[in-house]
Amino acid sequence: MNLKEHTLNRLTFTVFILTIIIFNIGAITGKGRIWAFNYWSFWPYPLLLFLSVCLISLAWILLKRADTASRKKQKSQKKQDEKNNYWLWVSLLAAASGIAFVLLRSQLHFLGDGYSLLGGLSSDTPMIKPRNYMGTMPQYMIYRLLNGTEWKDALLSYRIISYFAALISIAMLAITLKGLFKNTQDRLLAFLGMVSCGTTLLFFGYVENYALFNAIVLGFCLAGMLGIEKKISKLWAIPLAAGSVFFHYLGVALIPAAVYLLLCDTRLGIKISKTPKIARAIATGLIFALAIILFIWFYKNSYPFRFALVPIVQDQFTLEGYALFSAAHLIDCLNMLFLLMPGLLIALTGLLAGKTDPKGPKQRTRFLLIAAITSLGVIFIIDPRIGMARDWDLFAFAGLPFTLLVIDIYLRRQSFRSNARLSVKMIVIIGIFILISRAVNLIDPKAAIGLLENNMRLDWLKYSNVVYPLRQFVKWGGDPSMVSTIVRAHKDRFPGIVETESMENFKAKRFADAAKGFEMQIKSHPQKAFAYGYLAKCQMHAGLYDSAIALLEIAHGLDNYHLGAIDDLGSYYATRGDHKKAKKFLLKSLSLDKDHINALGNLTKLYISTDDIEKSLEYFNRLSNQKDAPSLYFLSIGNDYEARGFKTEAFKAYREAIKRGLPEEFQNDLISKHPELSE
Repeated sequence: MNLKEHTLNRLTFTVFILTIIIFNIGAITGKGRIWAFNYWSFWPYPLLLFLSVCLISLAWILLKRADTASRKKQKSQKKQDEKNNYWLWVSLLAAASGIAFVLLRSQLHFLGDGYSLLGGLSSDTPMIKPRNYMGTMPQYMIYRLLNGTEWKDALLSYRIISYFAALISIAMLAITLKGLFKNTQDRLLAFLGMVSCGTTLLFFGYVENYALFNAIVLGFCLAGMLGIEKKISKLWAIPLAAGSVFFHYLGVALIPAAVYLLLCDTRLGIKISKTPKIARAIATGLIFALAIILFIWFYKNSYPFRFALVPIVQDQFTLEGYALFSAAHLIDCLNMLFLLMPGLLIALTGLLAGKTDPKGPKQRTRFLLIAAITSLGVIFIIDPRIGMARDWDLFAFAGLPFTLLVIDIYLRRQSFRSNARLSVKMIVIIGIFILISRAVNLIDPKAAIGLLENNMRLDWLKYSNVVYPLRQFVKWGGDPSMVSTIVRAHKDRFPGIVETESMENFKAKRFADAAKGFEMQIKSHPQKAFAYGYLAKCQMHAGLYDSAIALLEIAHGLDNYHLGAIDDLGSYYATRGDHKKAKKFLLKSLSLDKDHINALGNLTKLYISTDDIEKSLEYFNRLSNQKDAPSLYFLSIGNDYEARGFKTEAFKAYREAIKRGLPEEFQNDLISKHPELSE
C-alpha cells in the first residue's frame, strides 16, 4: 500500500518507539531465546530508561525535520554538494569509528571460539584450518612476527587483523559510496548504515577468523554495484567472490550473485531474459532438480557435509530436537536477523508501506537481492554447532549484502525522499546504540558471563564444551567467583562420571566395559566426536572393523579436525591396502599438524609398502627430527624396511630405535639377529 509521506513518517516513528520498547522488554525479561534483544539486561534500568528517552527524543527531532523537508522544494543536487564536503565528513566519521573500535575493544572472548583460538594460537602446535585457510594464516604469521610466546601475543595478533579488516572496509565504503550515490547526505547515511550494522562488532578487536572474510564480502558487494553502474569493470568483483572461499568455505554463497553479475547486460544475459517464461521455468526447474540430486548424494555419502547442515528432520544425531523447522531454530534465525539489523522493523515498514521505486538500473537491486537471499539462506541451513547466539560470527557476513540492499533501496527511492532518509537515520540510531551495547558487554565480565549462562541453558548440548573458555578466562586473570555459578550448573548437567569411567576402562584395556560407557555418552550427546572415536577403538580391539570404520567416519564428520579419528582412518585404510584413502587422511593430519608423529610414522610405513623408498625416507627423516617419537616406532619401521629387502634403510631405523632407548628385551633380540648393530 502507499500512504501520504506525512503519515508514513509518523508510522516510521511509531515503529521506532516499538523497537525501543521491544529491546526494553528483552532487558527486563533477560532470559529465554531472546539473545538478540537482551543486551541491556545487565544495565541499570534507570540508565536504560534515560537512554531510551534520549533515543526517542532524537527520533522525534528527526521526524519534525523530515516533515519540514517534505514540504519544502528540494534544492538541486549540485548546490547541496557545494555546501557539503563529503571527504571531510566521511573522514570524521571514519576516525570516530576507529576510535570506538579501539576504546571499546573486546576484553572477553566467550563468543565464537575466542578463548579456544587464543589458546590454540599460543600453543606449541597452532592449527591452520584448511576450510578457512586465509582466515587463519594471517593471525599465525603476525604471531610469528611478534615472536609470540603467550596468549597476550595471540590476542594482539587477532586485534591487528580485526583493525586491519576494519580499515580496509571503511576505506572501501568511503571510496565506493561516492560513486554509488550522487548526494552527499545519502553517501554519509549509507556509510553510517553499514558501519552501524551488527556485523561491525567483528572490528572491535574481536577474536575470530572471520574479520577479513567479511571485508572481502563487503568488497565484492561494493565492486558489483560499481560494475553494474559501469564505474569499474564488473570483473573486479569476480576475484573477490572467488577469493572469499579461501577465507571461509561459506564464500560459496556469493556464487549465484557473481554469476548474475557476469551475465546481466551481456548478450547472453539479454538473450536469456528474452526467452519465453516457460522455457526459463523449465531451465530453472532442471537446475533445481540437479541441485537436489547433488544435495541428496552428498547428504547420504558425506558425513562432513551432512553434519554441517541443520538436520532437515530429527534423526539419531539431532541435539535436543534442534531441526530445520523446529521452533528453537526458527526463533534463532529471527534473532539473527535482528542482531544483524536491529532496525529491521523500521526497514520493513517503509518497504512494505511506501513506494519502492529505486532510481537507476534494476540490476543493482537484483544483484544485492540475490547476494542477500543466498547469504541469509546460510543462516537457515548451516548448523550453529556451538549455538547460534555464540556462533553468530560465522553468519555475520550475511548482514552485509542485506544491509546494503535495504539502504540502497531507500536512498535511491525517487518518491517520499524525506521518509526514505528518515527511515535510514532511525535504522542507524538504533543500530549504533545496540552495537555499542554489545561491545560494552564484551568488556563487562558480569554481562558477558551472564549472557553466556542464559544461552547455555537454551542449548545445553551445544554448550557442553563451555567449561574450556571459562577455565581460560580464570587462567588469564579472570575472577573465579564470577564463573562459579555457571561452572556448577554445567557440572550438574554434565557430571562427567561416565566419561571418567569410560577412559579408565579403556586405559585398563577393559574394552567391553569402556565401549558401554562410550555408547552411553553418544546416547546422551549424539554429536560427541570424542566418544565415537574411542568407541571405534574399542570395536577394533573386538575385531569389529567395519563397525569401527563407520564410527570413525562419523567422528571425522562431526569434527573435521579430530586428529585421532583422522589418524585411525589413515592407519585402517593403509592396513586394508587402500593407499589412496590412507594418504588422503594421513596428509590431512599433517596439514593440521606438520609434526604429528602418528601421521609421519604411518606415511613412512605406507610408502615402504609401495616400495617408494625416496618418499618413505622423506617422512622417516621428518619423524627422526621429532624428539618425542617413541623408539618402538622406529623398530616397526625398520622391520618393514627389512621385510621389503631394504637393509640399509632398515639398519638406519634400527639404530634410531636403539638411540632412543629401545626397551632392553627388544634391543637384545635385535642385536642377536643383527650383531653389527652393536658396533
